[in-house]
Amino acid sequence: MPRQEIDLITQSETGESLAGVKIQFIAQGAPEVQFTDSNGYAKVQIPSKGDVRVNLSKSGYPVQDFIINLENTQSTVRVIRFSQSGQPNVQQVVATPTPTDTPTPTPTSTPPVPEIVPVQQSVENNGLKFDLQNCQRNSSAVTCNLLVTNTGDEDRKLELHGSYSNAPSRVVDFSGNEYKAVAAQAGQDQNAYTASVNLIRDVPIRASVKFELPVEVATLRFSL
Repeated sequence: MPRQEIDLITQSETGESLAGVKIQFIAQGAPEVQFTDSNGYAKVQIPSKGDVRVNLSKSGYPVQDFIINLENTQSTVRVIRFSQSGQPNVQQVVATPTPTDTPTPTPTSTPPVPEIVPVQQSVENNGLKFDLQNCQRNSSAVTCNLLVTNTGDEDRKLELHGSYSNAPSRVVDFSGNEYKAVAAQAGQDQNAYTASVNLIRDVPIRASVKFELPVEVATLRFSL
């Protein structure tokens, strides 16, 4: 039977990540078992047709049980908040579709998409120095590339948070609108939840944060 890859994110009733959740998928054949990582995240493959029963087990909670049927939705991401009743709150996250061009009877010129101009080029806070290299735009997707240097006395861990984190990285435009990161990369670690890397003192490491921004936004302030 054909299969499709989906993302599961498990959380407590108040939104904290639930690590080590046992996941069982029941469709045809023997149940398949996986576990969430330290961020409550698991990438799994399930049959792309028909009902798939999902059982989630975690100490301190009754078994959480729900159904996924990929024929009835285009979403491949589920955020599951556990409940003491055993009936989890399952939210489907649907990616914003890429807009398509509408044919017009006469050719029209399209105004250019403005380049992103960040206000801060260098920020130092709590023993970490963030040097912004550039921000690259591809339609509504904007990726900002940084060099991060540990200026403290000891090695330390850097974490950059994506959209499924409890505290994602943010940018703010000059109209006061806030936009949360959809993905982050620190060194070689890239994740929609939390990307992390160990920083050696005075050795810069490449990192990046990706946002979905309206095409008219051209100037940003960062809140990493």
